[in-house]
Order: sequence, then C-alpha cells, then structure tokens
Amino acid sequence: MGVKARAGEGDIALMPNEWLMTHRLQDEYWLYIVSNAKIQTEIFPIQNPAAKLHPAEVIDTVSIL
Repeated sequence: MGVKARAGEGDIALMPNEWLMTHRLQDEYWLYIVSNAKIQTEIFPIQNPAAKLHPAEVIDTVSIL
C-alpha cells in the first residue's frame, strides 16, 4: 500500500522503489491519493497502479561523489 497526499491538487511523485513495488505486487498493491488535504479531503484509491497509470518519467537527481 502507498499513500500520497497533497495540500491542494496537482501531480504526485512515486520514488523508483515505490514504482517497482507496484509492478511486483500488481493487484495486491493499492495507491491512495489524498488531495485537498487542508480544505476538503478527497481520497482516490487505485488498485494496481502499474497497470492503470502511465506516468511521465522525471529524472532530477544529482549525485556528488
């Protein structure tokens, strides 16, 4: 199970390990998106998000050795 919350509305981000877990667990994995957490909370449950969502990949990690 994963939970992502936003004070308002907008995009959410899954970390690479979270996304891999959605693929691994498939129908056993549920993602709960909580929007408008500060005003009027809405909850969107998604079973097997790997099969239902088509995210845009964003790479913005910088590693300094």
